[in-house]
Amino acid sequence: MGLLENLTVTSIKNEGEAGAYFSVSSLERYDGVIDADIPYLYARNEADMRNYGERPITVAGIDGLSATYERKWRGQWLEFHDVWLEHGSLYYMLSFRAADLALYQSEMDMILQSFAFK
Repeated sequence: MGLLENLTVTSIKNEGEAGAYFSVSSLERYDGVIDADIPYLYARNEADMRNYGERPITVAGIDGLSATYERKWRGQWLEFHDVWLEHGSLYYMLSFRAADLALYQSEMDMILQSFAFK
């Protein structure tokens, strides 16, 4: 989607574990609004995804967009939860991915509740 990946961390502790991944990526803002720009990015990649859904979300007092979907990643279908926030001249995407994100709900909640722009 043309994003610059700024940081990725994983829960994997041993080789061969599936684990979960969390990444922060950024993208230069378009001239539009987040509610229109971000769905357009997913629509361009729709053939590689299934079960796409979106809803408004607020993180660190900033209104944004939450997108959930499944996407093939290194040969297997993974669940993704992307949270998009606008800050300055950039969109930021906080992305979580795992074979089963429900197993990592408390970690995702902790990350989102502690997130802040400095």
